[in-house]
Order: sequence, then structure tokens, then C-alpha cells
Amino acid sequence: MTKVNDLGRRENYVGEKYLIEEYKDIQKNILKTSNVLKNFGMSSNIKDSVEKTYYDTDDMFFCRLGITICTNTYKGRPYTDLVVRYEDGDQGRIKFISDIPDTFIRKIGKKESIAKHYEYISSVVLELIPNGISVEPLEMVRRLKPKLKITKKRERFRVINSIGLKVILSFDQCVYSNVAKTKVKLNILELRMDSPTDTAPLFEKFVHDLQIAEYRMIKTKDSDLFIGQDYLDI
Repeated sequence: MTKVNDLGRRENYVGEKYLIEEYKDIQKNILKTSNVLKNFGMSSNIKDSVEKTYYDTDDMFFCRLGITICTNTYKGRPYTDLVVRYEDGDQGRIKFISDIPDTFIRKIGKKESIAKHYEYISSVVLELIPNGISVEPLEMVRRLKPKLKITKKRERFRVINSIGLKVILSFDQCVYSNVAKTKVKLNILELRMDSPTDTAPLFEKFVHDLQIAEYRMIKTKDSDLFIGQDYLDI
């Protein structure tokens, strides 16, 4: 079994996602005319593309636990990120252990099968749900299959204000595709906090102020897998 100190990079995700229809108009309105950003400095536009593949069992065992398992392959990078994250679920995590990260990331080869990392994934599952699950994790991990693929073209902007709040605004043009090759195209704005956890109240106010600015943003689920489930048969 993989040791805890070999579990890769750890982080906590704090963010929200919104469906947007008029992609360029909303991007221009938020970045150029928004009063919310008037006290923020802004980085230049960073463009990239990523292909995400989500894995689960036939009966979506890990999704029901609130755990998502995916690979993120970025254009121009020599490696792929294997990401195991606790999102939300019926099993429930020990909520009062606030110092446990909800995301583990390991760099793997671009053409490397996740089968080489089954032990790693099962170890991370036990870290994410320390009160345990009803079966041996490795047994279920061995049943993983590709369930959803997403390609994203992204334009990202990093903003920071004088009191330390850092936020990444990512305008994403996405194509979601299930194993039957059924596809749906969605435009998504992701707002992600990129500063220490003590700035979370400031981030909540930032998001609230953007929402009331009426940019025709429709709140959606934070997980791409859960978004895919709403629009496709997975």
C-alpha cells in the first residue's frame, strides 16, 4: 500500500462554477466594466487547453461516495495529472477534521494507464474518507472504466487585491462526451480561490458581488463529473 507521504500534492478546492451563454459578452462585462474588480490587479490572459477523463465503476460506486477520479492532460505539458478529489456524497466525510485536504494530485506519464496507480488511488480514497468504506477500496478501484471525457479551451485571469484575496477567473468552452459519444457543449465560468484559507470569507463576498451584478450566470455544480451527469447518460 502506498505510504501517506507518497500521496502527491495535496490541496483544498474552494470555488464555484456558472453556466454562461454569451461567452464573450460576459467575459468583457466582468473584466472591463465590473465594479467588483475595480480594486483588483489583474494578470494577462493565459490561454490553455485540457482534456479531462473521469473514471468510475459501472454502478458509479466512487461518485456515490462523493469521490471523483480523473486525469487532466494539458496541451504543452510533458505529464498528466491524476486527480482524486472528495466532492460530496452519501457516505459523508468527517467534516470536523478541517486540516484534511480534499484533493490529491499525482503527475503520471501522458500515455500511462491509470492501472499502474490503482494502489495509489485506493490509498487516497482511505485518506479522503478516514471513517472507512464498506468494501476494500482496491477491489473497487480495479473496476474503474472511463465514464466521461471533457475537452476545455480556457482563458484564465488571476486577480489580487490589497488585502490578499487571490482569485482565478477561468472562462471555459467545454465539450462533454460520454462513452456512447453523445456530446454537449457548455460555456462555464469557474471562480477559484487561490489564496490562503483565511481569505474564504472575502472570496464568498467576491462571488456574491458578481452574482448580484446580473451577468446572466447560472450556478451549476462544482464537479465536471456531476455537471456531465446532468446533461448526459453516464
